[in-house]
Formats: sequence, structure tokens, C-alpha cells
Amino acid sequence: MLSRYVVSQVKHNSYFLVGLGIGLWLALATVPLEEEVVACDTVTLAAPDEYEPQREERPLGSRGQPGRSVQRPRYYSTELGMRSGLLTGVLSSEEVLETRAAALNRTAARLQPALRFFITASALQEAPGRANVVGFTDTREMLKPFHALKYLADNYLEEYDFFFLVSDMSFVNSRRLTELVSKLSVSQDIYMGTIADDDTQYCTLEGGILLSNSVLRAIHGELDWCVRNSYSPHHHENLGRCVLHAAHLSCVSQVQGESYVSVHVNTAGNGVGGILTPALADAVVVQPAIEPSHFHQLLAYISRVYLERAQISITRQRGQATWSARRHPRGYRNASWPAALRDDAGLAAPRPPSRFDHLRWTRFNATHAFMPDDHRVVAPLTSAYKEAVHLILEEVSAWAANRWSAVADAEETGVVSKISPKDITLEEGAWCWEPPVALRYRLLLRLPTR
Repeated sequence: MLSRYVVSQVKHNSYFLVGLGIGLWLALATVPLEEEVVACDTVTLAAPDEYEPQREERPLGSRGQPGRSVQRPRYYSTELGMRSGLLTGVLSSEEVLETRAAALNRTAARLQPALRFFITASALQEAPGRANVVGFTDTREMLKPFHALKYLADNYLEEYDFFFLVSDMSFVNSRRLTELVSKLSVSQDIYMGTIADDDTQYCTLEGGILLSNSVLRAIHGELDWCVRNSYSPHHHENLGRCVLHAAHLSCVSQVQGESYVSVHVNTAGNGVGGILTPALADAVVVQPAIEPSHFHQLLAYISRVYLERAQISITRQRGQATWSARRHPRGYRNASWPAALRDDAGLAAPRPPSRFDHLRWTRFNATHAFMPDDHRVVAPLTSAYKEAVHLILEEVSAWAANRWSAVADAEETGVVSKISPKDITLEEGAWCWEPPVALRYRLLLRLPTR
């Protein structure tokens, strides 16, 4: 049956089978046995989709190989690129290191520890108190500013935003200098100071030179050119020429809405007594200051001006607070924050929320304190408490003797009788510790009878 079925199918499909065999034979006959090597056409692959995950093949390390350790900086400020505000460099000499430079170091203590003195010293010995002195063995005075700039760039370029260079014959108003630097943006190239009187458009070294980090970085890259082209006897001309070549900047006294002021005074003769004006407090540098006493006199006067300005500001703000208290809603005009620590100007002290918030007054006399704590009823005054009570009593007795001195009738005797502070005795007193104002004392004194 099967053979008959196969024979019948072959008879019916004989033409198809003959054609299939001829086609296979022609295909095998026309295909060459060895193909020639032909370069493939370059096919540009489509860019992978950035949102589609791509598998990255990495060779596996040995089983005992540890993972890669990441070396991080010691301080987070270094990793984040945070820098301090200002570093000051003073060009000085070994001869005035104990006199004028020492006075400048004391009067500019606000700039510490970012204050360096650069001197030319052939045999500088390390001594206590000279930690911020840098000595150069090169005796060429013309190149001292460039040695200082190279030292600053090599050691502190990544740590500070601004660098201030000044002579040791200039008084530096450190308060005004730090205030000026805090208002300047380091994103802009800054070459700031007092423009010289000549036509060079350079900043004078005596008036101080303020450089931004980017300008010092540019100078550091062109120091060789600056040294080769230093031929002027004046430091400010060599420095200005270097800044002009490296950073393409001229000296400016105003930038970003801030002004740089330096005052030139005549300190010959009687010193600085006749040239003290309130305008000195707004100057960054006052020069020349030749004697060490000039530095201290200028610091004392400028500090006094700042204190007077602070007192005027406090008085004005108190008046504004008193005036604004009228606009407070009812029930809140005597409120303070933090509670029981600060009183509004011109108003009574607020009532404590509970008895536990009452400030504690401790009574005392000249020798003992009564109920100084929760465990003792009476205790002798010791150590700092005894010394403080004696100091307060001495000052108050002197004030009371001057305040209540008895003046006899000048027509009868013509004698003025005064009370001696030694005759005033302490009956009792009390002290109270208030966090905003520290210790407060109340004293009851006995005056001698007239």
C-alpha cells in the first residue's frame, strides 16, 4: 500500500521534482568554491538611548584583590574648595623687627593668625614670638616683593581668597580691612589700592595692595618675566608692571561698590596728636607711621571712634524699639524673647511664667553669703566671690564718698569736709546672675554721721 502511494505521488509531481533537481544542480555549479575577501561597508550605528540601561562588562579581579580605596582630604573644607578670607603680608626688615614691626603685629592682632612678615635676613635665628616671620637669604631689596608673592602662592594659594601686601611703615586698620574683604566677591580679578601720584596707574605699597586669588595665580605663572623686568627702585612700579603683564589689570580704588581709602599724614614733630580725625576710622591704611607709639596712638583713637559710633547706633535703635512698641497688639507689649532674658526698651520687666523662673538673689555681707545654694544656710566668701565683693565694695565706696561728701557752710568756716571711702561700711548686699548681663549687685552702705 505504501509503495503504491509513493509511486502515485511521484507520477503526479514528476515535473516539480525534475525542476527542483535541476535548480539545485545549477546552484551548486554557479557558486565558487573560494570566495574573495571584500571589505565590509561601514555601517553607522544609531546612538543608544540615554535612558535605556547599558550593561558594562568589567573584567573580574582575583579573589584576594581588595577593593579600590578612595583617598579623601583630611578636612571637608579642602574637599569642598572652601578658603579663608584674607592673608596679610608685611614687607619689613630685620632692623625694625623688634620695634616698628612688633607694634604693627600688636595693633593688627585682628588679622592673626593670617599675618606674615617678610624680611631679608642672612642669619635669622628662630626665637619665641617669631612664628609669623619669613626670612629670605636673597639680599636684593628690589626682588623682596616677588619673593613674598612666590612664598604666598606656593604655600597659601589654595587656602585664601585675598592677599594684602603692605609696608611696615603703614598702620593697618584691620577692622576696616576685614570689612572691605568680606564685601568683595572673589569671582572677579581684583588689583586694588591707592593709585600712585605718578602716571604709572600702579598701587602704592605704602598704601597697601589687595590682590584676589586669581590675580596672584596669574602672577605666579609669570614670576620669571617679572623678575627679569624689575629695574625700578620703587617696589610699586615693579609690582604694578608684573600685574599688568600677568593679569592685564591697572590699579583701582573702587570696585563692586566698595572704596579703598588710605590716608597720608605728617607724623613728623609731635607725632599723630594733631592729625587725628574721625575720617581715619574709614581708612584701610594710615601712613607713614614711623615710631611704634604712632601705631598705638592711631589704634586707640580709631577704637574710640568705633566705640562712639556703636553707642550712637545703640541709642538710635533703642529709640526705634521704644517707638515701635506702641504698635504692638494689646497683651503683647511687654513680651520678650527669649522669655525672662531680655526686656523691651522702656518697658517693665516681664513677669516670670512660674516660680521656678525667678532669678535668684543671694544675700551677703563682707565675710559671708546667706543661702548660697540649696544645701547651705550660710557660707564664708571664698576665692573669686570674695575678691569680686571686695572690688565692688572698693569702687562703690569711692563713688559714694565723692557723691555724698558734706560741704560745710563756706561763709562760716570756709572748710570743705569730705567723706573718706574707708569710713563707708557695707551693711548687706545681694548678687544675681542674669545671663544677658552676667552678675548684678545691689549694696546697702552705711555712711558716717556728719
